Formats: sequence, structure tokens, C-alpha cells
Amino acid sequence: MNKKGLSDIVVTLIIIVLSLVAIGVVWVVVSNILKSGTQQASFQFGTLFLDLKIEKVSTDTSGNLQVMVSRGTGQGELTGIDFVFSDGVTSKVIKESASISELGGQTFTFSPSDLGNVSIPTEIDIAPVLNSGGNDQVGSKVDSVTSEPFSCLNILNSGKSHGDGIYTINPAGVISSNPFQVYCDMTTAGGGWTLVGRSDPGNTVNWGCNGDTTPAGTSFGWKADSGSVNDDTSHYSIDLSSKPIPFTQILFGSYTSGKTWGNYVYEQTVSSTFLTDWATNQYSIGNPTPVIGGNSGFGMANNIGFTNNPDIYHWRDVPGSGGNGFGLASNGWDTCYGTQSSPSAWGGNINTFQGMIMVR
Repeated sequence: MNKKGLSDIVVTLIIIVLSLVAIGVVWVVVSNILKSGTQQASFQFGTLFLDLKIEKVSTDTSGNLQVMVSRGTGQGELTGIDFVFSDGVTSKVIKESASISELGGQTFTFSPSDLGNVSIPTEIDIAPVLNSGGNDQVGSKVDSVTSEPFSCLNILNSGKSHGDGIYTINPAGVISSNPFQVYCDMTTAGGGWTLVGRSDPGNTVNWGCNGDTTPAGTSFGWKADSGSVNDDTSHYSIDLSSKPIPFTQILFGSYTSGKTWGNYVYEQTVSSTFLTDWATNQYSIGNPTPVIGGNSGFGMANNIGFTNNPDIYHWRDVPGSGGNGFGLASNGWDTCYGTQSSPSAWGGNINTFQGMIMVR
């Protein structure tokens, strides 16, 4: 055989080997694509026909959040559920194992520590976790429950504020549906304040230091529902025991007209359990911080409490159980010291003036 013939044979063999290698590489790629496609098709099939629904959201006696999920008919090997809790500002994803047969249900329990910073969820989303080709795959969201924001501060922090005005809130979040309208001050002292109490407009009576001046039979106070947030011609208060707006700060003072703050406004910080801790007594909180007016000597606001009072928001300078009966009454501030023509710093410069209380 001559050299040219041998060379042709070698070239042909090299071409055959390279072709076989190329075919092998292509097959590996195609095989992986087909395998991935099979898993994806199986996963999508399961997601398409897996019917999960949030049936109920509640709390137990220990304060844990309970979410009941039901499953309808349809194929798919369910191994878990991804729960996404959100308050409009912060989100928390919790993966729970689940074994729910068709037309069955399961209740999942989450402690406050499980939810982290999402103390009052306003949205819960669920997504199935499916077994696909031996691997767990998280599907798309299949159901959710939502509610209105739980306070004016929640509205502000979630970027839904449109300035001072009327908003709808639901203090319980997704746990129950009890929305109602409130007035939100979104500008004073950082904003996010919910109006909870407002006295009758236009008082000019000089009642001196006579204690509770709310007319007999008038409901007004921390735990009294009275008036309408849309009616500025009469006193107004929210029963915070049945409408538990969360708060740790109180903004209070005089107002001029409508819902516009007056010349003297103050701020105090309390515990989140203030309403229950001090239902029948008061404690020394110290003089309030001036927000408007610059008066740091409001001694008549040195003690706060008696939140069960049915007709007055209580503040007083005298400690102990015998000091009950001063503060904001339905017809104006009763802070004992000073008059409208001759105000007193110890009385906050607001005695007998019309007043408002907001919380956040």
C-alpha cells in the first residue's frame, strides 16, 4: 500500500472517532435537557392540579397563630407547604412538612417567635412543596388571605400613606375581619398616629379644679366607643379593648378645629400592655415630652392609668388610687391648673381647652 492510501485511511478513522465523540457530547446534553424537561413537566403537572386553600386563620389560647389548609382533588406528591407571612413591611417564609391527602386538611401552628418581626400578619401566602424526580420543588403561590393594615403606623411604614386623613384599618390583621375607619396623622412627630379620642369642640367653660367634668351617662375613654370619626361636631372615642390598635406611644394636647393640633401637644411612651396593666390604678410616668409649644413642666400629666374609666382619659399629678378623675373629658381638658385666659404650665397650658389623643 502506498503512503497516500495509508494517509487516507488514517484521516477517515480520525473523522469517524471525532464524529462519535461529537455524537456522545450531543447525547449527554440532550439527555440532561430531556430529564430536566421531564421533571419540570411532572412538577408543573402537579402544581397545576394541586388545589390547596387556606380555610381559616385564628389564634389559640396561648396566642399562637393557627392556619388551617385544605386540599382538593388532583395529583401531585405533596411533601410540604411554604408559608409566607407579611405585614406589608416585613416578610417571613416558613417551610412546614405536610401530608394532606385529597379532600383532607391540616392545621399548622406558629408561635410569635416563629413569626419574628411579623407580629400582626396582614397577608399569608401558601405554595406547595412537591416531590419531583426525587427532589423537592416549590410551586407557585396557590392561595392567600389578606387584610387591611392594622394601624396608621403600619400604613405609613408600608408606604401606603397619602397624608393626613381617613383610612381603613383592621387591628387583628388576617386573624379576623373587623375593619373600620380611623383618622391618621401622618405628619406630626414622624407621623403614623391613630386618633382614638377627641373632645367636643368649642369649650370655653372655666371649671377650675373640680375633677371629671364629662356629663353623666356620656361614654368617653380608652375603652368606650363614642361618636363618629367623620363627625367633628361632637366628641369621639374608640374602644381599644374591642378594637385593639397596637401602640406604645401617646400623643395628646389641645386642638384648634377639626383634627388640627393646637398650641400645646405632648408625647409619652407606655408599655404595649398599658391598657390592661393599669385598668384600675395609675403609675408615675414622668412629665411628658413637649412636641408643640415647648412646655416641659406639665406636672398634671405625671401619672397615667385608670384605663377602665368609662368617661375620661386619666392623667394626674397626685399618685396612688385616690387621684382618679382628671385628664381629657368629653367636653375638654380637666387639668386643674390655669384657664384659657391665664394658662398654667403645670396644667399643660391646656386646662378647659378642647383636646385630642392619638396613639402609635
